[in-house]
Amino acid sequence: MPEHTITHCVVEDGPAMAKNNFSAFWEDPNWSYIWKDTTLEDIIRLGADRYPRQLIQNRDTLRHTKVVDSETGALLGYARWKLPEKYTKHEDGSPVWPEGQVPDVSDEQKDEIEKRASIAQEQWKPSEFTGEDDLDAILKETEEAILAKKDYLKLDYITVHPSNQKKGVGLALVKHGIEQARSLGLDIFLLACSGGFRMYEKAGFKEVDRIIQDATRIGGTNHYEVRFMVYEVANS
Repeated sequence: MPEHTITHCVVEDGPAMAKNNFSAFWEDPNWSYIWKDTTLEDIIRLGADRYPRQLIQNRDTLRHTKVVDSETGALLGYARWKLPEKYTKHEDGSPVWPEGQVPDVSDEQKDEIEKRASIAQEQWKPSEFTGEDDLDAILKETEEAILAKKDYLKLDYITVHPSNQKKGVGLALVKHGIEQARSLGLDIFLLACSGGFRMYEKAGFKEVDRIIQDATRIGGTNHYEVRFMVYEVANS
């Protein structure tokens, strides 16, 4: 029996996703600096109430997958993928990659999810910085320029809990997305932080651009590097 299994996400995954995702990002000083006025435990608590709403938003374009322990069912890693608008449905109107689409919930459940997410959102307060400290602006501009050239399946988000890293969990999520991209005839685009460079290269991604910034003024590193990478299905 395999050690882990890839499956779709459900709204009940909120608490497990929050623990997985924020524990992973907390180890990156270029991310955790925006939460210098709070604790990881508080972020996980609030995230547990926010994630269910995120999982049922934009169901047409977003696909969510998780890796779970084959014996216990515990969540080990998570990935979110974004389809181009014109690739979301088959000719008969059925959704593309249906197993990656989070199952819809009742109106009553949506109301409860919205209520809990709204309360959590009111307490969701990252540290404030001036406009000149916005490291994301140039990244967003470069990403938009690349995505404007052609349609890509975008790896929008991927995290593996620190205790589960270097065990093939992240690579399994990436390879699962590659299979979907190949069936659609789409190349894949992603934004890679330093922790993922080696894994993406191993999976066959190629760098198309990179940006290095000095984040020391806001508590990060002096070599904050982000790489823009693509996987070409035709050449794989």
